[in-house]
Amino acid sequence: MDNTIYVGKYKVPKSGTIPLPKSKLRVLSCYVNTAGEVDSRVTLVIEDENFWPAICKMSDEEARDLAFVLIETVMFRGDKSQFTKTVGE
Repeated sequence: MDNTIYVGKYKVPKSGTIPLPKSKLRVLSCYVNTAGEVDSRVTLVIEDENFWPAICKMSDEEARDLAFVLIETVMFRGDKSQFTKTVGE
């Protein structure tokens, strides 16, 4: 799994926190960079208008693990217990 954070568009406050109130989570079947090069890994990005400040490229296995962990997390939320699991270990 490759994770990258780009902060060039933002002024980072002393707190280190950059709110992205209008951002969306986008899932891509592959990543195409600005030079047109294709990375075939499943890619998860945070999209803030036309800028992607966070990009996560993962193998098919990691993407499947993430999908299962998300489902499992939603299922465990019902009993009010805290549930955490790490993807990519």
